[in-house]
Amino acid sequence: MRENTIRIISARKANRREQKRYWKQKQKETDS
Repeated sequence: MRENTIRIISARKANRREQKRYWKQKQKETDS
């Protein structure tokens, strides 16, 4: 149970990082 929770939390962190990169890419596209 605890292992599963840790996995979910780390997945959430990775997801947030992924979204940040995605938005940076989007902004770059609108800039050029």
